[in-house]
Amino acid sequence: MNRPRIQISATLAALALLTPNCLAGGRPEACDSGSLKGAYAMTITGTRPAPRVLPDFPGVAPGTIEQVIGVFIQVFDGAGLISHAENVTVKGSLSGLFPDQPGTGTYTINPDCTGSFTVNLPQVPAPLVNRMVVLRRGKEFRSVVISPQTLMINVTAARVN
Repeated sequence: MNRPRIQISATLAALALLTPNCLAGGRPEACDSGSLKGAYAMTITGTRPAPRVLPDFPGVAPGTIEQVIGVFIQVFDGAGLISHAENVTVKGSLSGLFPDQPGTGTYTINPDCTGSFTVNLPQVPAPLVNRMVVLRRGKEFRSVVISPQTLMINVTAARVN
């Protein structure tokens, strides 16, 4: 008879860990734009259409889906504005390296610690729109690019300072 209780308790504990707006005591945490403030080290992984193709891949056209990875610093001002600081480096499996392409953007965060942000980059023809969840009282967040539709990129970030 004790076994079902253990399974239910384990399930509830797992759900509490996965819910972004829960504190250690299970109380909801309120978030707002001030929840993200400062520099965040970010990593991206996913796929995208290759903006160009290196000569090493003859016969492969630009626009072919490629794997992409990247690291950079993104700065949130605590009031809804974003800037890419430095060390913006993105590498595509077909297109190669895209170093230091700073950008700007905006963000909003809901009281339940979900939100969105949009970044404008000079090398990308359309803004990158992300949906996110804020974790650990703004020390981290996770996001997914939702537009343009052809990008399948996830983002992990942790505050630097």
